[in-house]
Amino acid sequence: MKYIEKKANNEPQSLIEHRSTPNATFEGCNKNDIREALIQEQGGICAYCMKRINNKRNTELNKYYTEIEHYRSQDVYNGQDGKADLRLNYQNMLGVCNGNSGQPTNKLHCDKSKDTEQNKKFLPLKIDPLKPSCEYLVQFRGNGVVFSTNEEIDVELTKVLNLNEENLVKNRKIAIDFAIQSINTKQKKKKVKKWSIAMIREEQNKWAKLYNTGYKEYCQAVINYLDKKLKQYQQ
Repeated sequence: MKYIEKKANNEPQSLIEHRSTPNATFEGCNKNDIREALIQEQGGICAYCMKRINNKRNTELNKYYTEIEHYRSQDVYNGQDGKADLRLNYQNMLGVCNGNSGQPTNKLHCDKSKDTEQNKKFLPLKIDPLKPSCEYLVQFRGNGVVFSTNEEIDVELTKVLNLNEENLVKNRKIAIDFAIQSINTKQKKKKVKKWSIAMIREEQNKWAKLYNTGYKEYCQAVINYLDKKLKQYQQ
């Protein structure tokens, strides 16, 4: 999970205008504008799993590869029972992947898993990609497994969001292995016996960079893994 910085000028003008109209609903807004804004804001990766998202249509599922997720549920935060109305609040919107939509429950992840009946009791989530703390509360092992030392958040990651779904773990491991191989190649070229702090930081910077195409998929898994390596080398 990578921190998403929300800025006021990222909000689509069409949403601002729509929100000011009487009886405006989320269904009536320009979702294409919102998707485009969220994709750009998030560097083209899912707010939860960091899988690549875009504004193309998934013909197999008959929906867009990017879906608009309300971090605080529209069903609850609708202006009733003393709750704030966040249905048209851009600060409450995230861009997420399809989350294995249409698959068995144990294969669902991200908001598709979060919104199942069995997981609604855990909402609202404490782990929040809109807070910088998500980058140190969410940890990754070298085998691609995600976890947290905070027990509540660990449950949210592994059970509620199901971020240890088989393919996600496999793809995160591929990303981490790619970074390891890149450093190993530098090590061989320099003919040194072990990695250096400079090599690790150089590779880490590649994964932290926002490219024209967005962030690299699963970037924070690699950054977090290399952070641990840096601490080992600095001890």
